[in-house]
Amino acid sequence: PGTLNGPRSSTIEEHTHHKLGSAGSECIACHMPKIEQTIADQSVRSHTFRFISPAMTEDYKIPNPCTTCH
Repeated sequence: PGTLNGPRSSTIEEHTHHKLGSAGSECIACHMPKIEQTIADQSVRSHTFRFISPAMTEDYKIPNPCTTCH
Protein backbone atom coordinates (compact mmCIF):
# COMPACT_ATOMS: atom_id res chain seq x y z
CA PRO A 1 0.00 0.00 0.00
CA GLY A 2 1.06 3.59 -0.53
CA THR A 3 2.88 2.92 -3.80
CA LEU A 4 1.90 3.24 -7.45
CA ASN A 5 3.33 -0.24 -8.03
CA GLY A 6 2.28 -3.45 -6.39
CA PRO A 7 -0.92 -4.48 -4.65
CA ARG A 8 -3.10 -1.79 -3.15
CA SER A 9 -4.22 -3.90 -0.22
CA SER A 10 -2.65 -4.93 3.04
CA THR A 11 -1.98 -8.58 2.12
CA ILE A 12 -1.27 -10.62 -0.98
CA GLU A 13 -4.26 -12.83 -0.17
CA GLU A 14 -6.56 -9.80 -0.07
CA HIS A 15 -5.17 -8.53 -3.37
CA THR A 16 -5.17 -11.82 -5.30
CA HIS A 17 -8.04 -13.68 -3.58
CA HIS A 18 -5.67 -16.68 -3.49
CA LYS A 19 -3.67 -18.33 -0.72
CA LEU A 20 -0.12 -16.99 -0.27
CA GLY A 21 2.36 -19.23 -2.08
CA SER A 22 -0.23 -20.64 -4.49
CA ALA A 23 0.04 -20.28 -8.26
CA GLY A 24 -2.84 -17.77 -8.15
CA SER A 25 -0.94 -15.50 -5.77
CA GLU A 26 1.92 -14.98 -8.24
CA CYS A 27 1.86 -11.60 -10.01
CA ILE A 28 2.12 -13.16 -13.46
CA ALA A 29 -0.99 -15.28 -12.85
CA CYS A 30 -3.23 -12.22 -13.29
CA HIS A 31 -1.00 -9.60 -14.85
CA MET A 32 0.66 -11.78 -17.51
CA PRO A 33 -1.94 -14.46 -18.27
CA LYS A 34 -1.27 -17.19 -20.80
CA ILE A 35 -3.03 -16.02 -23.95
CA GLU A 36 -1.86 -18.30 -26.74
CA GLN A 37 -0.62 -21.87 -27.29
CA THR A 38 2.28 -22.36 -29.70
CA ILE A 39 4.17 -25.30 -31.14
CA ALA A 40 5.09 -28.05 -28.66
CA ASP A 41 2.49 -26.89 -26.10
CA GLN A 42 4.41 -23.75 -25.16
CA SER A 43 2.26 -20.98 -23.71
CA VAL A 44 2.78 -17.34 -24.59
CA ARG A 45 1.98 -14.77 -21.91
CA SER A 46 0.53 -11.31 -22.28
CA HIS A 47 3.11 -8.60 -21.58
CA THR A 48 0.78 -5.70 -20.81
CA PHE A 49 0.96 -6.28 -17.04
CA ARG A 50 -2.52 -4.76 -16.90
CA PHE A 51 -5.31 -6.81 -15.39
CA ILE A 52 -7.75 -8.01 -18.06
CA SER A 53 -11.21 -8.18 -16.50
CA PRO A 54 -14.01 -10.58 -17.53
CA ALA A 55 -15.87 -7.52 -18.89
CA MET A 56 -12.92 -6.73 -21.17
CA THR A 57 -12.99 -10.33 -22.36
CA GLU A 58 -16.64 -9.98 -23.21
CA ASP A 59 -16.19 -6.61 -24.95
CA TYR A 60 -12.91 -7.27 -26.78
CA LYS A 61 -12.76 -11.09 -26.96
CA ILE A 62 -9.37 -11.26 -25.22
CA PRO A 63 -8.60 -13.96 -22.61
CA ASN A 64 -8.59 -13.02 -18.93
CA PRO A 65 -6.95 -14.78 -15.99
CA CYS A 66 -10.13 -15.27 -13.95
CA THR A 67 -12.12 -17.26 -16.49
CA THR A 68 -9.05 -18.99 -17.89
CA CYS A 69 -8.46 -20.73 -14.55
CA HIS A 70 -11.94 -20.76 -12.97
